[in-house]
Amino acid sequence: NCLLLPSAEDLLITLFTISLDDTYKVSDETLSESELVWTTGIGSIVRQTGGLIKDGGLLQKAVRVVKDKVISVQQIQIFDRIIQTVDKLLTVVKESLPGDRGDNPIVSNLVQNLYIQEMVAPRKVLDYLITKGDVSYLSMNQTLGSDASFSQILYSALYNARLLCWSVVKPDEQKTRSVELDPKQIKLLLSVLHSMNIVNQWKDINNIVHVNLSLSQCITTLETLVSTLIQKLTENSKKYLLTAALDSAAEKGSWCLALQVTNGSYTVKIHVFTLDFKFLVDRCSELDESKVQVLQVAAPYLTTDNKHTLAEIMVARMMSAEPIFPVNGGIQALAVLNSIVTELGEIESCRDLFEASMSQIMTWKEDKDDLLLYSSDVGQSRSDIIFANIEIMKFLQQTVNLVSIYLTDKEWDFIMCSVVSFVQSIEESVERLPTSVEVQIFTCTTCRLLTTVASCLQTDVEKAVFPPNLLTEWNEFFSEGIFGALLPLFVKTADNHTESITGQIYLLLKSLSMSVCQCPKQQVLDHKLAAYLKADDSSGLPNSLQTLLNHVCPLLSHDVREVQLGAFHLLYSIIPELPQYEKESKDSTEEEVSRCPPQQLMTILVDGSKLEVMSSSLNVDQYLKISPFTDDYTLALSYLLTWRLLLYFFKSSTAE
Repeated sequence: NCLLLPSAEDLLITLFTISLDDTYKVSDETLSESELVWTTGIGSIVRQTGGLIKDGGLLQKAVRVVKDKVISVQQIQIFDRIIQTVDKLLTVVKESLPGDRGDNPIVSNLVQNLYIQEMVAPRKVLDYLITKGDVSYLSMNQTLGSDASFSQILYSALYNARLLCWSVVKPDEQKTRSVELDPKQIKLLLSVLHSMNIVNQWKDINNIVHVNLSLSQCITTLETLVSTLIQKLTENSKKYLLTAALDSAAEKGSWCLALQVTNGSYTVKIHVFTLDFKFLVDRCSELDESKVQVLQVAAPYLTTDNKHTLAEIMVARMMSAEPIFPVNGGIQALAVLNSIVTELGEIESCRDLFEASMSQIMTWKEDKDDLLLYSSDVGQSRSDIIFANIEIMKFLQQTVNLVSIYLTDKEWDFIMCSVVSFVQSIEESVERLPTSVEVQIFTCTTCRLLTTVASCLQTDVEKAVFPPNLLTEWNEFFSEGIFGALLPLFVKTADNHTESITGQIYLLLKSLSMSVCQCPKQQVLDHKLAAYLKADDSSGLPNSLQTLLNHVCPLLSHDVREVQLGAFHLLYSIIPELPQYEKESKDSTEEEVSRCPPQQLMTILVDGSKLEVMSSSLNVDQYLKISPFTDDYTLALSYLLTWRLLLYFFKSSTAE
């Protein structure tokens, strides 16, 4: 009975805390002794009281201590210690109760209390997902984010996954037994899936996996645990899990992350699940924001035939609805169509869907002048209008990517005029670009559309498949207006963001870089960059070319890889123009027998001499492995790209 005294319980909790936390510098012997005391004491109390969790009781105090430690943990070693201690706590409670199985309701109740409450995705992760185009702008933009840290979400998810496995997978049946989860456990697994997706998106934002190896190991462990558990679920539990995910997506937009599979990066495979298509369509008959999110999440789980049927339904709704409407609007239907249009199978069989959708969008444009944000300040527009433009741009991009050879002259004209007008809107909104997520999303989506269009028109397909004069109009008219605006924006944005780059800024730089890679040579030569000349410029180049080199060459050493590649493509296109000016300069200055390549490139080679030091100990048949997202990687890439440019310069020069 002495163990039931408050002072005795406080002592047991203190000893329990010592086992959890290695900040107490005690010897292994003392640690073992304290563990023996608290396990014996808690076991005795459980036998006397029945193990019920009471307000202010011993087990409730232990639960609170564990949760506080998990939320604050920063190192995998401490986390492993917490897990080991919790396992001992659960084992002591289980063995101190009547019966020898782990499904005792007292133990189940303790496990339920030990779970960490679900973590909401931080705002910066949601903004990153929206900007990347993985999820719907409108529904996700209205979801409140949290201030949870990366380690809190990761360790909480891993902790919950470990507890869940402890509860449902028996040690002697790990390889044979199917797992049936109750509704509370389904909700917990859904929470873990949600957190796992947040972790992977956050990893992409911060490249954190390359910074901390232990975090990388944690992520791998988490994915393995979840994958193993899901593969062992009974068919009934799988169905319930998917239904619960769709319910959550309808209630809270960010929970679409729970079962979203992106780029094959997850160990949870789609084929594990099946979905009742008729049930889904009936349930989502009213297309509000939440139902759009549900259909976007569910689309990957449908069969090809069902995807085609859903696409037909959405196209029919587009043709019979007003574009902007809170429920059953045409843009909502287009958003669903965009999520499945790349997975419809044989393109030839669904050409009519593209044609009907394109025709409807062009009709919307004619009927509603203010629908498309042409030459507008995006930051001053309503959210639903921005959402509409984003979805329209996504569809235009997919159309060019999939059915470009079938587009008519009128459709091409609409697409190219739209690209020019959207780029002009970026110009109108440029002051808001560094801080406005809406403008960043609009800019990234525009750049992705532009990249697809430009790439399509520059491929080696037979020109006969395009309408007459299409390529001429693109090269001589549309390109000038587009790249005349984007090239200065690319340089300015890259110059202004050289460190502490956020997820959205990275996506912005990536999108701009991909776009300028498509810039035709003539538009590079006719650039509209602000004059930038230096006193020591002595190349003899025209001011326009010298300005271009002074602006773009330093970007070869930018921290963002895509910016480096964008700068390289711009320079590579005009390198053949440089030797002719060097020759003219040499002829007018006879005493100069030879001249160096552009000084801006030679400076990068000098700065890259560190690579020689790094590789000095290597033999000829050895290589130096450099991790991405590091300073050494940036240095090596800039060095190699510069050499590529110099070799092209020499190749373009005359023999003399």
